[in-house]
Amino acid sequence: MNRQFRRALFGILLSSFLWAPLFAQSLVPVETLEQLDGETAKLGTAITQKLLTLGSGLWVRFGEFSFEGTGTSLGTYFSNQLAAALVNSGGGYTVITGPVAGSAGENGYTLSGEILRMGDAIRVYVRLIRSQDVSLSAVWNTDFVLTSFLEDLTEISSSSGSMVRRDSYETDSRDAPVPAVIGTWISRTIHEGDEDWFQITVEHAGLLILETGSSSFDPVMALYDESGYDQLDEDDDGGGDSNPRIEVEAEAGQVFLARIRGYDSGQIGEFRFRAGFEAAVEDTTEPNDSIEQAAPLTLGSGPVNGSFRNRDDVDFYKLEIPEPGGRLIIYTESRIDTLLSLYDSAGELLDEDDDGGSGGNARISLDVNAGTVYIKARGYDGSRGNYSLHFEY
Repeated sequence: MNRQFRRALFGILLSSFLWAPLFAQSLVPVETLEQLDGETAKLGTAITQKLLTLGSGLWVRFGEFSFEGTGTSLGTYFSNQLAAALVNSGGGYTVITGPVAGSAGENGYTLSGEILRMGDAIRVYVRLIRSQDVSLSAVWNTDFVLTSFLEDLTEISSSSGSMVRRDSYETDSRDAPVPAVIGTWISRTIHEGDEDWFQITVEHAGLLILETGSSSFDPVMALYDESGYDQLDEDDDGGGDSNPRIEVEAEAGQVFLARIRGYDSGQIGEFRFRAGFEAAVEDTTEPNDSIEQAAPLTLGSGPVNGSFRNRDDVDFYKLEIPEPGGRLIIYTESRIDTLLSLYDSAGELLDEDDDGGSGGNARISLDVNAGTVYIKARGYDGSRGNYSLHFEY
């Protein structure tokens, strides 16, 4: 073969390779059962035409059409629909559901398939395997647009018979977590034996708040460092209504992984996950963790900003009451549940409150004598976050 001819042949092969993607199969949009029946019938015709070339007296067994290794309604549909297409074709072969055995093995074939999710598409592979030597005789594939209609058919059943849709983020794992945007809810599902992983990157120092929302099952959350192996925290029902909630102090640029699973491996259901964040405020009153360290307040100076940075943090303040006969009003404004306690100059408790203010905020209103009073602020059940303390007399 001379050099000029070899160059021409290489050019033809290269041109064929570059043009090949233009002739790739188009995605088929399927929104109704009738459309799906029509596309499956085309696939059934292609299969029967191939079987006709293999001779007469064939035994064809149907295996499983699994969805990424799991049985679904869509897989059952393809198995039944293609079996019906072969039975009704009059091709002169026998369709069976059991194993191909005995003399039939010489003319026996198995049809099975694998359904894969590929971004916004579903690809269905169908394989024709010769039973005698397990050789691959033919392969077909059909691509569908991942419509809500098809998503409903990819629901996964549990051992209890319940069904849940496989979400679009699968397959995620410790090594391939789903990135979570701060402040944005992500809708997911948990199927039997499943666990979902999320990656959260914190841009600024502050409090990272991880929570779920679910009414269909009991999720459990675990928090890990960036490696995914050093567990930092775990929670089951801290968020209320069987939902977990984890709060952790974070530094700028820190990366965390969160894992969500059912309370037991058999639980399935839908849930939402969100990573919230509260930037750290400058707390100029620290350290004020005891009555001896109480930060002084001045009447008329307006509210003071504070922060509970860990579960055991408490803040003390002292206020001078100039004359008797007045009413002292103190309250907090915060997204967290706060508690307030009021003490006299000897440290004796005068009053305390949990939810007397708006939301979960505390509020105390009391007639006090002249002299020094002390105010203690803390988060309920170790709640962490920022708050502002208001005081009037």
